[in-house]
Formats: sequence, structure tokens, C-alpha cells
Amino acid sequence: MMGWSDGVDNADAWMTVCGFVVGVALLACTIVLIRASYRDRSQEPLSEAERALRLRLARGEIDVDEFLREQSVLRR
Repeated sequence: MMGWSDGVDNADAWMTVCGFVVGVALLACTIVLIRASYRDRSQEPLSEAERALRLRLARGEIDVDEFLREQSVLRR
């Protein structure tokens, strides 16, 4: 009887370890997919209007709030 109990406890421990490993792997895959989606978006070529808007921001002609408002209008 004692051997059976030890086997069950050992199996429970392995199930816990495997569940943890699978959870970490799923989390890592999710992070990789999210980063890839942001990377794809950031590599889109800029339109002339957005390039001009960024230039105005760099020159100090507009502040960050105005830049973000105009950028959101451009991306619609």
C-alpha cells in the first residue's frame, strides 16, 4: 500500500510540473505573437502626411498632444 501512495504523489508532482511548463510555454508564445504584431505595424511605410506631421513635431511647431490627435485622424 505504501508504494501505491508514493506513486500517486509522484504522479501528482509530475502533473503539476508539466502543467507549469505548459503554462509558461503558452505565455511565451503569446508574448512572441504580440511583439510580432507590433513589429509588423511599426514597419509600415509612412505616408507623406504622417512624415510631415513628425517633422512638425521634431521642429517644435506642434506639441505631443496635438501630434497624437492628428496622427489618430490620419490612421483612420
